[in-house]
Amino acid sequence: MTIAEKAGDLTPRELSDIKEAEAKAKREAHPEAMGILMYMSQEKGVSYADFEQLKEKVEWTEIHGAAALTRKTMWFVKKGCRCPYSYGKQQVSAVTFPDWFLDMAKRWLNSLNLNDQDKDSTFPNCVNLNLYEHGDHQVAWHSDDEPLFRGKFQDTRIISVTLGAMRKFQVGLKAPRRGGILKPEKGSMATFNLGHGQVCTMEGLFQKHYLHQIAKGTTRQARINATFRNIVEHAAGCPLR
Repeated sequence: MTIAEKAGDLTPRELSDIKEAEAKAKREAHPEAMGILMYMSQEKGVSYADFEQLKEKVEWTEIHGAAALTRKTMWFVKKGCRCPYSYGKQQVSAVTFPDWFLDMAKRWLNSLNLNDQDKDSTFPNCVNLNLYEHGDHQVAWHSDDEPLFRGKFQDTRIISVTLGAMRKFQVGLKAPRRGGILKPEKGSMATFNLGHGQVCTMEGLFQKHYLHQIAKGTTRQARINATFRNIVEHAAGCPLR
């Protein structure tokens, strides 16, 4: 009997449990997710002076959820790129990397040897900066699976650098939506504390199989996260397409 045939006899919660079980069985039958990698390290090249400089120099754009401001952002890209970035229905225009930020970023990522010698050592061509001014600022469960990065279809490296206050970073396996809400598979969630100077990567097909979030917290201190990626499919209208 299919899910559609069972639907008349089951509650929405029971239907959701069935979908989640079927998704898990399908994933385990085709263990593509084994190529997924996370890496974390403490980078001494990230300073509190960098944090203050970002807070002051960046022209932050406010990102609003359904009822409140969730964080502030900036979208930097390599010279010549004009790809916008979308947060739900809100779109942010591209700004070319300032020289001062590139110098800062190369210092942060120095130990990763991103020297453009081959495809595995390419320095990122874009970065999202997100400013969480206090614990009420957050980003809900999601994957960075936008077409720009093709994270659903090929190995994709995301490099996250934390500056400022420590926040909880949570990951979990993707599961079918429950009543339109995206949440991880039951029993699959892991939590990491990301503090100042910590570098965290998500690699391989992580964005195809996993969700992540920065949940609300109690801190009254600010955090900036720099998320470095590579645009591989430039948007329509971008000169680099």
